[in-house]
Amino acid sequence: MRRLTTTAALTVVAIVATACGGGNDRVSAAEWVDRVCAAFADWGREAVPVVERLQTLDAPSDLDALGDLLATVRDAVVALNRSTTDFAADVRAAGVPDVDDGEVFSRRFAGQLDRAAALIDDAEGALDGLDASASSLSDFEAATEALEKVSQGLDQVGTRLEALDAPGLDEAFVGSDECRNAQRAFS
Repeated sequence: MRRLTTTAALTVVAIVATACGGGNDRVSAAEWVDRVCAAFADWGREAVPVVERLQTLDAPSDLDALGDLLATVRDAVVALNRSTTDFAADVRAAGVPDVDDGEVFSRRFAGQLDRAAALIDDAEGALDGLDASASSLSDFEAATEALEKVSQGLDQVGTRLEALDAPGLDEAFVGSDECRNAQRAFS
């Protein structure tokens, strides 16, 4: 049921994005970079506090607290999943940068974000299978394993995003005020 609801929501987002511009529309390199960096800043403002919250969690000393912890972890993963899915949709809505191989670059960029969202979605599914009201240490270990897989996968996605190259976009990234604002979201 949850996956059906998520699929329906993504379909609505795609329809709205197509109707409101973006998609396959060619835009200048500077405009595309500004749109993507603004979306990245939005994602950072949502994702950074979630990740920081997850990094401060420790195994509780009693099982009652474990159920609360698992609920907190699940809520954090749901929020991270939503913000990452929104980020990918925003990148698609940004259009296609008017540079050599701009269409391929934007498609690969969005594809990596989809990969990140899928990793987080897998973790969300694993956490859905845990019963917070009847938690055990093995549930905590399963949650920790799911989060570790997300972390490793996101590192790989980051590496792949850094490796993407589109001639003509480097200068736009360097000169973008939106990108400088995005960097502040992670400081």
